[in-house]
Amino acid sequence: MPLIIPKSGILQTRVVSKEMMPEGVETTSVPPKQGDTIKVLNILPSSDNVQKRPNIVRKAVNFVKASAQHVVKGRPRASLKVIQERFAICTKCEYFLSRNKQAGECLHPRCGCELSSRDVKRNKLAWADQKCPIGKWTAVDG
Repeated sequence: MPLIIPKSGILQTRVVSKEMMPEGVETTSVPPKQGDTIKVLNILPSSDNVQKRPNIVRKAVNFVKASAQHVVKGRPRASLKVIQERFAICTKCEYFLSRNKQAGECLHPRCGCELSSRDVKRNKLAWADQKCPIGKWTAVDG
């Protein structure tokens, strides 16, 4: 029976063989041995995406650019409904890294934003004038 692991979250399981460990799984037992019980800490989108993950400087530059555009456009706010719709789209994206059911991070090199379905201020999803850098969602009228 294959090992079924959620996109993200915590899962405890027993490793039957090395072949059953999916690519991109971080565990508390490194490297896991046959018969070890492991706790899956995080499922990463893919090894390619992780290598391109924006570092802290790139994230800061991306955020400053988005913030400046947001201020120039009059800081328009998206509704909570739009925020939650955008968040739902992000959770299905290959670049999304979940923190919990209501927050996560975009790993795309042109983004790197911390995303939340609840935060209505310091959250790119809440800024009506912003759009996904890979076109998953667009700007809306604030």
